Amino acid sequence: MSRRGPVLGALVAACGLLWMPTPASGHGIVVARLSILGGGLEPLTLRWQAPAGSQVPVFSRGARCTAIGPEIGADRAQGFHCPAANSGEALHITATDPAMQILLTMPNASANKPPVLLGGGTAYTVAGLADQRGLEAARAFFELGVRHVLGGADHLLFIAALFLLARGLRVLVAVVTVFTVGHSITLALAATGQLTVNPRVTETAIALTLIVAARQLWFQRDQATQAWRSLGIAALVFGLIHGLGFAGALESIGLPPVERLVPLAAFNMGVEAGQLVVVAALWALSCLAASRASAWVPLAARAASIVIGTAGFYWCLERV
Repeated sequence: MSRRGPVLGALVAACGLLWMPTPASGHGIVVARLSILGGGLEPLTLRWQAPAGSQVPVFSRGARCTAIGPEIGADRAQGFHCPAANSGEALHITATDPAMQILLTMPNASANKPPVLLGGGTAYTVAGLADQRGLEAARAFFELGVRHVLGGADHLLFIAALFLLARGLRVLVAVVTVFTVGHSITLALAATGQLTVNPRVTETAIALTLIVAARQLWFQRDQATQAWRSLGIAALVFGLIHGLGFAGALESIGLPPVERLVPLAAFNMGVEAGQLVVVAALWALSCLAASRASAWVPLAARAASIVIGTAGFYWCLERV
C-alpha cells in the first residue's frame, strides 16, 4: 500500500470514532409534504405532514401563520392559517432542519403541474411555486442528489472504502466509474417502477456492503497492487445495491412515474457530483497527509477497516 492509503485510513478511522453511527445517521434526508390551499392575495390554509420527530418550519406571510389545532385527519397532518397578503408579499418557509426537503403541492393548480421540491430556509412566492419548471426543478433534484450522498454516512464510508482499496489514480477512476454505472442502472429501473425491492432489504444490503468492503480492506491492506478487475466487479455489484438506496430517496418524494424523467436525471447527476466531491476531498487529504507520514501509519488501514466494518455491522443489525 502506498503511503497515502494508510495515512488516509488513519483520517477515516479518526473521523469514524468521532462519528459513530446512530439510528438516524445512515441517510441525512427528511422528506416532508406541504399543501397550499388558495392563492393570490387571499388567506391561505397550509397542510403540513412530516415524519415523526421532524421540526416544523416557521410559515409567515407578512405576519406569522398560526397553527390550526394539534393534528388534522388520520395522517397526523398539521394545519396552518396564513393571513391575506398585500401586493408583493410572499409566503416564507423557514426550516430549521438543513436536511429537510419539502415537497409542495397546490391542489388548486392545474393537473399538469407536478409537485415542487424545496430546500429549507428559503423564501418563495406562492405564484412562483406553482410555476416552477425546467432548470429550477432540475436544480432542486440535483441538490437533493448531492445532499443524499453527503448526508448519508453509509454511502460516504463505502466511497472511502473504495478509495482506500484502489491503488493509484487510474484504478480509482475506473472503480468509481464502474460503481457509477451500477447504481445508475438500478436507480433508473427502480425510480421508473421497473424494479421493486423492499426498502428494509435494500438498506440492510447497503450495510452489508460496508462489512464486505471492510473485510477486503483488512486482508488486502499489505498488497502492493490491487487486482482492479475483481475490485471493479465488486464495485459494479455494490453499485447496483446502492442504486436501490438512491432510488429509495427519490421514491420518497412520491412523484408519479410520468413526471420522473427530469427529476431522475437531475438527481443522478447530483449523486455523481456528490461522489466526485468526496473523492476529490479524500485525494487532497491523502496527498497532504502523505507528506507527514510516520511509523504508525501501517496500522491505519486496519483502524479504518474496523471503523467501517463496525458501522456496517451496527446498521445491519438495526435494519434487519
